[in-house]
Amino acid sequence: IINTTNGTSTLQQSQTIWCDWRSDTWSHASDTGDIKWDTCNAKVTATQFTLAVDLVLSGGVCPSDVILFRNALSTWFSARPDYTCILNNTCRIETLSCAGSVANVSFIQTTMLQSNLLRSVGVKLEEDTHSGSLQLSIISSSRKRDTVLLTVTSVTTVYSTMCPTGAQTFGDTCIECGAGYYLNTSLICDACPIGSYSDLSGQLNCITCPDHVTTLFTASTDPSQCLHICTVPELNNGNSVPPSGWHVSNTTNITVNCDSGFDTGYPHGHQYTCTAEYTCYAQCQLITLATNQTYKTLSEGVLVSHQQPLIVECLGVQNNATCNNGTLTIPPCLTRLEVEGGENVKSRTAAELRCKVSALPHPALITWLTRDNHVIKQGSEYTIEAVSYANYTQSSTLKVPAHLTHTDTNYSCRAVGDHFDSTVNITLNVFDVLGQGDRVKSGEKATLLCTITGARSALPVTWSRVDDVIKLDDVITSPGSWASESQTQVASLVHRNATKNSTYRCEIQDSQGMVHYTNLQLFVTSEHKDGSSARLPCCALLVSSMFLAFSWI
Repeated sequence: IINTTNGTSTLQQSQTIWCDWRSDTWSHASDTGDIKWDTCNAKVTATQFTLAVDLVLSGGVCPSDVILFRNALSTWFSARPDYTCILNNTCRIETLSCAGSVANVSFIQTTMLQSNLLRSVGVKLEEDTHSGSLQLSIISSSRKRDTVLLTVTSVTTVYSTMCPTGAQTFGDTCIECGAGYYLNTSLICDACPIGSYSDLSGQLNCITCPDHVTTLFTASTDPSQCLHICTVPELNNGNSVPPSGWHVSNTTNITVNCDSGFDTGYPHGHQYTCTAEYTCYAQCQLITLATNQTYKTLSEGVLVSHQQPLIVECLGVQNNATCNNGTLTIPPCLTRLEVEGGENVKSRTAAELRCKVSALPHPALITWLTRDNHVIKQGSEYTIEAVSYANYTQSSTLKVPAHLTHTDTNYSCRAVGDHFDSTVNITLNVFDVLGQGDRVKSGEKATLLCTITGARSALPVTWSRVDDVIKLDDVITSPGSWASESQTQVASLVHRNATKNSTYRCEIQDSQGMVHYTNLQLFVTSEHKDGSSARLPCCALLVSSMFLAFSWI
């Protein structure tokens, strides 16, 4: 069991050992080579030794007064020096009864500091009975002083040992039930059943594990052995270690070994916890592909795992193929028509819509249509940039002039080729910005608002100062949050302590990466005409000493 290397000891194989109380040594101590084991001792001191003796008499019957029989027995013992423990009162008669020709005598040992002395008493009684020397003189009548000589012709002895609580009797020896065991109702040390433990020796009961946890084995000795237990699940097309059906801790590692042609799926795994979901899936063999299709990085005939990433390339387009428990699914080679652009375009600014055809075996005719399905001609206010067919791809860009982007507008892109005719719709989505400055008394708080309307998502907003740098200690800026229902985003700049006129700029970046801005004026006066702070209306042109509230560039 033990391997010794460089003076250190390591346990090489788990094995149960026990304390042999007859020799006070461990059961496997002889297998440990040079390792010195401490002696073990499971013996405990008995609480009582008893000897029950049945004497069969001849020559008469028991006297009616049992005291006469006791006195005769005591007199006989006093003349026998070989009954040492009775003579020195280490052993004594506890109870005595006599009826007819049979007497029942019970002896006890008065000290537990020595081994069972009553054994020698029983042996001597048997010897004296056999030799006929066990004769008792009984005075039958106190008045006549008649004497009756009773001879013991047969003797039966029964020895018993009383042990402390939690200890089992082995002959004259008491062995304490160790940790993991308890003394059952039959007074035998029994292992704690599964679901309980005993962390102390000498126990009459085991401690039950708390709810929802149990032990893996009997004879558990510590509450830490109460675990969340899992049953190793059944496994098709493979086997596991520990095997299916075993009860183990939730955290126990399960090694899964799949049969040939099966694995645990991608990425491959062999170690799982008992509560994890695992199975052995059938692998897929890569088949011969259709014309214009090729496997990316792999080749035909190769085995791939369940859910392993697999790419099939078709006319320059990469598609995801799948292996699902032995079933290989290859996507068809289809021509694709896709559009992009047109989202979150600033109103009255030029915009671009793009249309792309991929996996195209031959060149196609690409046209743009208005929302009324009228074909857009090159030079009719619009500009169309077409890209020549190359690498199975062809594209076209529709450039919409600024004066046609004042409102949301629907367009379509149509591509027609050999055995292919497809149309995709695209919406030119525009947004507007409204700026609102503020007029406050010197030292008051001022709030500037930049409202974006019509956007389909939140847009990046930054604040700057036209005539100076923004002092972060003076202002609080916020890009605002986008409200999907109203398609509105309100950005704000709050000046904590306005002391002079300033021009601030609200910059918005659209989905095409273009930056648009509006200037907002902050007016600071020593006193308002009406004594109160008033906001400037949007787009107001102030005469004389006033400034333009905002402007677009």
